[in-house]
Amino acid sequence: MEENKFQDVLGNILMETLSNRADELQKEGKSISDISKILNDDKISSIVEKLLERASSDNVSFYKSHLHEIIEDADIEKNRFLQHHHSIWGECFEASRVMYIIAVEGAEAFCHYVTDNIPIGTRESKQFTFLALQHIHGRVCQQFAEVLCLMENGFADGAYARWRSMFELCCTATFISEQGEQIAKQYIAASKSDKQKYEWTKGAKDPSGKEITIKTFAALQSQCHVNEKWKPQYKLACSIIHPTPQGTMGRLSNADNSNCVPVGQSNFGISIPAEHSAISLAWATNIFLTVFTYMDGLSTCETLNKWIDVIRALYFSAMDNYKEVKNEQS
Repeated sequence: MEENKFQDVLGNILMETLSNRADELQKEGKSISDISKILNDDKISSIVEKLLERASSDNVSFYKSHLHEIIEDADIEKNRFLQHHHSIWGECFEASRVMYIIAVEGAEAFCHYVTDNIPIGTRESKQFTFLALQHIHGRVCQQFAEVLCLMENGFADGAYARWRSMFELCCTATFISEQGEQIAKQYIAASKSDKQKYEWTKGAKDPSGKEITIKTFAALQSQCHVNEKWKPQYKLACSIIHPTPQGTMGRLSNADNSNCVPVGQSNFGISIPAEHSAISLAWATNIFLTVFTYMDGLSTCETLNKWIDVIRALYFSAMDNYKEVKNEQS
């Protein structure tokens, strides 16, 4: 039978030390009560403290002197995982990268068009809206790239948590585009202050013209035209970020919620953040590229909207194929 490799080495050393000391005392004719008193007088806690100090110092010295070898071994495992991971999702990741390029290049072309072709008076009528949405869109693009980076490296839960921020930005962009210049101006001004995070919404109105109060993201989301179907998805992303039982025990990277504890990279759970981030990137781009009339921008928006279907088809097909292979192997 194979010897158990996972033992309490230091605990065994301590027990052996105490046992040896007890044997010595017993040979000297000491009673059980005397031995117990003597061992207690030997300050067991001090022995434990010294033992832990010595062991931890030895560990630090070992890891420092073997730093490169340890990392080289870890990199071999990491590269083996990434090779397998990309054999499953590689084409999907390429499709996501293309979507990012379309969105960024479309935004760059739009900015040049506005500067070179939109009359100054027309630009000034929406200057704050344009500026706020330009920066929000840029941030969404960057976060999409972060989501993709996490997915490419096998961190589905981290990617989905990052998508949560994309969703919040999209809702914010929707709110600003619907409310108009004054709210956009206040949003920009708030970036240079330490005011409450939703104070910039002061003066916003509902469709009937009644002034509304926004103090939370939930309140902001309820006042802009966002599909109600997003609420459970956003709630799921929140559970992944916060220390909830659902986010802890039911992580995306945990294959079919099997009884294991993911502590690193995983092939599972990639399709959900991939789809959601693609929708959010198209959403934010649609809002920004329609601040001014721009036919090429509308074409870019429609391209991104259709590209979501490409993303869905590739990722869900890859997921189904991978599950099928896993089932055959099990």
